[in-house]
Amino acid sequence: MSKRYFVGRAPDLTKLITYQPINSILDWYIFSLDSEDINGINSLSDRYVEMDKEMAIFGMRSIGDIRSVIKVPADELKTEADFDNLSYSDMAPTGAKAAVPVTQKRYDTILRTMKFLAKLIIEQTYDQRFLALDEGVTALEKKTWEYQNDDVDNDNDYIIRELSTAKGVSPSDLKTKIKEKRSAYDRNVKALYIDQAKIKKQFSDCTSIRQINRLYENHFGIAMPESQAKEENKFTTNDKGIYIRDEVVPGIKF
Repeated sequence: MSKRYFVGRAPDLTKLITYQPINSILDWYIFSLDSEDINGINSLSDRYVEMDKEMAIFGMRSIGDIRSVIKVPADELKTEADFDNLSYSDMAPTGAKAAVPVTQKRYDTILRTMKFLAKLIIEQTYDQRFLALDEGVTALEKKTWEYQNDDVDNDNDYIIRELSTAKGVSPSDLKTKIKEKRSAYDRNVKALYIDQAKIKKQFSDCTSIRQINRLYENHFGIAMPESQAKEENKFTTNDKGIYIRDEVVPGIKF
């Protein structure tokens, strides 16, 4: 039975009968569903994005890893060999684990996976900020915006005169207020979209796992591997001479 792989937020396990967790990052979950689980797949909302098996399995297994050799489950050695297109028949497992090299294909898959997840996290964050611009606005009020804007732009009087009377202001003052609110809203939307584009480009421009690890730590609060943190002097020494890692608080930092 084949599987399909997804990443999303807060999966409803009551609807996902064949749900198999793989990993998680912040409040995003990576999981698989059987291809035949049509009801489960159809229940997923647009907060879920399908990803390929290479990213879901091999990318997520070593996300952020900068080592040249990693350990994998010994009973999955053949799967690992097939992925790397190498023969691991001479590999001697150490207990339940076996050491395999990080091939260029595996390295590229890790980097691709981290870029893929970063894009989702950034877009979701800015979508939430965009929706927050309408906080406190009722559905009824929002529906009238198209009428108000049409009256302002085309010098019509579908709603402006009656609405200004209801509000106790002149039609001209109401039109001025509508224009001011619309301009402020448009400026906020523009600023959000430009900021999102800038952050996304930082991640898409990364050419190494070390680079993107820095962004994950700085922007998502996901600590880089200890070995990289030591290379980049992210430790301080206390009065007893003990090295302490600089605190990394999980969560969005942009």
